[in-house]
Amino acid sequence: MITLEINVLPHGRLLANSELQPTNLYRTIFIRQNYLHCRNHDTPVVKASGRELSYIILIAMIMCYAMTFLLISRPTTFNCAIKRTGIGFAFSCLYAALLVKTNRIARIFSHCSVQRPMCISPVSQIFLTALLAGLQLFGSLIWLFIVPSGTKHYYPTRGQVVLKCNVPDHHFLYSLAYDAALIVLCTVYAIKTRKVPENFNETRFIGFTMYTTCVLWLSWIFFFFGTGSDFQIQTTSLCISISMSSNVALACIFLPKIWIILFEKHKNAHRQDGIFTKRFESYDNEHIRERSTYTIYYLVIRATEEKFTQKLLLQHFIFRS
Repeated sequence: MITLEINVLPHGRLLANSELQPTNLYRTIFIRQNYLHCRNHDTPVVKASGRELSYIILIAMIMCYAMTFLLISRPTTFNCAIKRTGIGFAFSCLYAALLVKTNRIARIFSHCSVQRPMCISPVSQIFLTALLAGLQLFGSLIWLFIVPSGTKHYYPTRGQVVLKCNVPDHHFLYSLAYDAALIVLCTVYAIKTRKVPENFNETRFIGFTMYTTCVLWLSWIFFFFGTGSDFQIQTTSLCISISMSSNVALACIFLPKIWIILFEKHKNAHRQDGIFTKRFESYDNEHIRERSTYTIYYLVIRATEEKFTQKLLLQHFIFRS
């Protein structure tokens, strides 16, 4: 008698990973409530990091964590459709936001004119992120229209039947190729902006995120293709890769700011006196000598008129790194 085996892990390897997902969800909600809560919404640390893109990144993390539950559920036509579109879209939202953020900083610090660079406002940042993520979703929907979702029985051995989605595993990687391109581009920009002034060192944390993500994805590809037709190991490696990619971004990007908000509140206070002195002290003497008198005068005038916060300083600071 042949037994129908559903593609879940009965021996607990994936079950142990799934039990961590509620903790990850609660952790993300905690970040959202403390980091972007109304009490901290207008503080310098939150403003400097870009509140709008932070919302998008956190929502993308929640989607990534939710995808793990979908992967270990019983395959159905609906689940397979969400799997083919949701995982790639969640990753595209996450890494598109990081790419837009690093690209923005790179353009600001490589800008030679006193004119403000284009497309650095919050609205334009959201639009660019939505455009990049929308391309992934549009491609996935076209693929779903060409190859409709469904389930199919596979026979790894003569005495085993496995119920899986009707699309081969290597086809699933097509939807992640776009996300891999975003990761590569984001890593390149993180390397380019690694020497920005100390006050704008968020790109360094983004760089740590992207370096670790590249290692995780390379490891996942090795396990995914190196295990043959063992769907249990493939599903396990995919779930762990999704969770760890989100965990890395959560730890490297948000936890340093959460630490400041909760335990070093004096660093998150609005200070007017000596703000420019502290900013210029982070540059070495060689860089300070290169600054023109007109550029310094321009910054001081804009700071006086617009009451610079750290976020506005990042938007208008046109010095070369």
